[in-house]
Amino acid sequence: MFQRALLCFFVFLAANFFTSTAIAAEPDTWVYELNTFTPAEGKWEQLQKHVEERIKFFEKNGAMSVGAWMPLEGEEKKIIFLLGYQNMNAKANADISFSDWNRGPGKRAVDPKAKKPTEEEIAKRQAVLEAATGKGVIEKAESHVLTATDFSPTLDIADKGPRVFELRTYTATPGNLPNLLARFRDHTVKLFEKHGMTNIGYWVPAGPEPEKEVTLIYLLAHKDRDAAKASFAAFGKDPAWQEARKASEVKGGGPLTIKGGVQSLFLKPVEFSKLK
Repeated sequence: MFQRALLCFFVFLAANFFTSTAIAAEPDTWVYELNTFTPAEGKWEQLQKHVEERIKFFEKNGAMSVGAWMPLEGEEKKIIFLLGYQNMNAKANADISFSDWNRGPGKRAVDPKAKKPTEEEIAKRQAVLEAATGKGVIEKAESHVLTATDFSPTLDIADKGPRVFELRTYTATPGNLPNLLARFRDHTVKLFEKHGMTNIGYWVPAGPEPEKEVTLIYLLAHKDRDAAKASFAAFGKDPAWQEARKASEVKGGGPLTIKGGVQSLFLKPVEFSKLK
């Protein structure tokens, strides 16, 4: 009887071991680019067309389109879009292709065997080019190259709308980004799910210092803005969160983010967004 019970115990352990290893997600090794484009005055419609054409171009040159959003009501008009690349070389090659195309038909290398385009074809190409380059359309452009954290979930790029998204940016106190990441890895991400929030992705800058050492950027999804408010209220009252926060701040010697270092922006997907 004892031997049979012992055998069943080891079978149970083995089953759980192999089950847990089978479902473990592979680390996300892609490189991401988070872009924020603000339109010039009176150019909001043109900006949307520009971003759509730009995304199509980069997709044809090896990029993955994750999503494109605009702020919810009451926020400044702008488009935020996220592209993914298998590695930095893939990103560099796509950027070079865009830079070359961006120079215009008259400044690119021409295949001597290619048929000379008609004036109508040239005009169409020029119209597409102007839409893609954003000339006279973009008032301000910001770009951040990011890599996924080791606890970032596998990206599920699908239309699961209607829902709203929340882009959150944390600025850590000096030397505390590792502690902040550990708190998210070990506690926060699971507690977000527990309280009804959907984890989309977590990233840190791949750029130069000091931004790389202090910044965490992540994206959540909620049913709506009221649901987000209720979820965060429940999360804040959760004893597990309160204990994790207290322990992490003791270890970090104080708050893990600077004063005013938690920024939140609610977003809705634009029509051509892949992630909804």
